[in-house]
Amino acid sequence: MKAIDVLKQIALALQQLTMPDRLWSIEDLQTYFNVRSTVAYRIKDQPNFPKPIRLLDNSQPRWRPQDIKDWAESRREKNSV
Repeated sequence: MKAIDVLKQIALALQQLTMPDRLWSIEDLQTYFNVRSTVAYRIKDQPNFPKPIRLLDNSQPRWRPQDIKDWAESRREKNSV
């Protein structure tokens, strides 16, 4: 893992502590899953991935952090069975 990736993960963790209700962007998904942007876009396109929140009609999609964490945990549980 590159130093920049570690710093992004630390920054995301600090944001969660200071702003727990902050919605996540696609860049936050990248950091959380530790993947490149192309993979983050493929993840968000999964049929059972949480639906995004759009603050305006043409705005960037945002997600509730807990929805993403719950989805990731459900995937982990499915893959460990």
